[in-house]
Amino acid sequence: MVRAQEHEKFSDPVILQGVIDSLENENPITKKEACSRLNISYNTARLGKIIEDFKDSTARQKKRRQELRTAPVTDADKKDIISSYLAGDSLTSISDMTFRSIIVIKNVLQTYNIPLRDASANYTNPVFLTDSSTANDYKEGDLVYSAKYDIPAYIRKLVEPGVYSMWTTGDYRKQIVQPYYELADLRELQTKFNINIKGLDTAEYNRIIVEARNNAKKRSKK
Repeated sequence: MVRAQEHEKFSDPVILQGVIDSLENENPITKKEACSRLNISYNTARLGKIIEDFKDSTARQKKRRQELRTAPVTDADKKDIISSYLAGDSLTSISDMTFRSIIVIKNVLQTYNIPLRDASANYTNPVFLTDSSTANDYKEGDLVYSAKYDIPAYIRKLVEPGVYSMWTTGDYRKQIVQPYYELADLRELQTKFNINIKGLDTAEYNRIIVEARNNAKKRSKK
């Protein structure tokens, strides 16, 4: 398989397919123009190999998708889909990885109360949660989905009736506080699939607090 250099564009399937279509239509572009569009040096042999690899890969993916079209989604498949989505992967990338359609992936996510990310959603306009997807009996370590932050989180503790402190997951980790009706209940998938998402636990949070206090004391002595 031909590997793309950082400046080359043929690793983008949309761009490469567009070049192939332009080469194969009634008024085709030249191979020199094709190389230019892909930002590669003019080399017809390498261009041919790039196109051949892409077509072979596309054919294999199509065949695999057809094989899985009527196959049931196993628990292992569901765990891969759920873990990838909660880690931040897009529906498209998960579809490419699992060879499952985006419709199948959405069905798996919705079965386990996982809200679909919405680019138009934000803190003041969060993703919509149904009453059936929420709960109000969380314990420390329970996995939930924060509608306001559009991200999974782990329950830390109950701070007042119906309101919970928790840790968000992912690269931007912090402590947040939200009422139960803004949290989707993900405990079923947490138990069934042993989902474990990178997050900030109590010990790590306490370490950060102690470090911040020590730094503050050092600055005050200067």
